[in-house]
Amino acid sequence: MTLSKQILTWLTVIIVILTNIQPLFAQGKKQDNELPQPHSIHKLRSEDIGQTYTLFIYLPDNYNTTQKKYPALFVLDGDASLDELTVQEKMVVDEKSIVIGIGYGQKASERRPSRLRDLTPHPVQGLEGTGGGQKFQYFLKNKIITFIDSTYRVKDENRTFIGHSLGGFFVLYSIFSEPGLFDNYISISPSVAISNLRTERMNFKNESNKSLRLYLAAGGNENVDRMLVPFKSLIDMMNQQTYDGIRFMDSVIEGEDHFSVVKPALNEGLYWVFNDGKD
Repeated sequence: MTLSKQILTWLTVIIVILTNIQPLFAQGKKQDNELPQPHSIHKLRSEDIGQTYTLFIYLPDNYNTTQKKYPALFVLDGDASLDELTVQEKMVVDEKSIVIGIGYGQKASERRPSRLRDLTPHPVQGLEGTGGGQKFQYFLKNKIITFIDSTYRVKDENRTFIGHSLGGFFVLYSIFSEPGLFDNYISISPSVAISNLRTERMNFKNESNKSLRLYLAAGGNENVDRMLVPFKSLIDMMNQQTYDGIRFMDSVIEGEDHFSVVKPALNEGLYWVFNDGKD
């Protein structure tokens, strides 16, 4: 299977996870071919945070007939996969990776406080309940990743972390605060208006000796003050500093807004990181 076909396949699953936008898919009469549903759902409890997390696992079609190991794609905001979404045309699913959606098992309105807590590493002025990101990253590292490694046949290398909006912000926090937890990082429309992560960037030290790849994207039609100005400012600051072991690519995708940018950014980002960071 070619890289481009693999990426099309991954897009099918990841877009389900990242979006709650019904207009992207068929409406009205239900189609014959639905988007992939999770093969397994697991619950993991963090007593320290006081939260039970839901993991939505999407496996390759041939997973049970082989003994091979697969790359793992960890995607924040996994609850969107609970929505009943269908596509307008058949998409052949022949995944070559294991996709893990990390969520709360709740509707969007119910999980907002949990997202604000978990995806912000420091308290944000004016936003109550923020600042629990360090505890969440500890749980991600020591519980979620450990559970996936011990339960499924995943490769030790080529682990990818994907997030959009506040999730994209947490992806950035992760690469700068604990580089090497993943190999590839895809941050789409990160909410860097709340912080440019200066402390984490200035204290960055890649002790993992891994070659890390970071893809950042925003839509050209996003809010200028809340997204585009902070996004471009972050890119400028990153270009002025050397981050040992990180190759990064940034992209402003014209004609796309905060939600429509997800699909083209994933397409570009997955291709770039799995093409070993080559343009």
